[in-house]
Amino acid sequence: ASTDGTAIDQDVVCSLLDLEDLSAATGEEFVKAEPDVDSCTYSNADESAVIALNVALISASPDDAIAGATSKCDEGTIQSIDFKEADAGFACVSDGVPAVGAAVPGKFAVLTGLTLDESVSTDQILSALATILDDAISA
Repeated sequence: ASTDGTAIDQDVVCSLLDLEDLSAATGEEFVKAEPDVDSCTYSNADESAVIALNVALISASPDDAIAGATSKCDEGTIQSIDFKEADAGFACVSDGVPAVGAAVPGKFAVLTGLTLDESVSTDQILSALATILDDAISA
């Protein structure tokens, strides 16, 4: 996705998702949020469950942003998702990592998640990520 080169404040990105909401959606107790450039990584105490949020300001259309992002998805894993407040959305697996993304005018967000708990399926992770992102967009 093409970006306009403007960075989003790190603290703003980390404020987009609430640790309690992440815990409720996943069943894991998320306790910390680590900011980085245009992203925030949330984790539980022993870091056996991690969710990363990446946000970009875009000049491309939402459909073009989705097309660019899904080009990195593993073959056969792309699903279109309708988010309540987004123009376009997707779920997929990229290099073995579950990911969901949504585009709204001027912004694009991707949420990825991993857990070391082998009883949690990729579909369960994708479903939780989609719920988290949909709630975040709607807030």
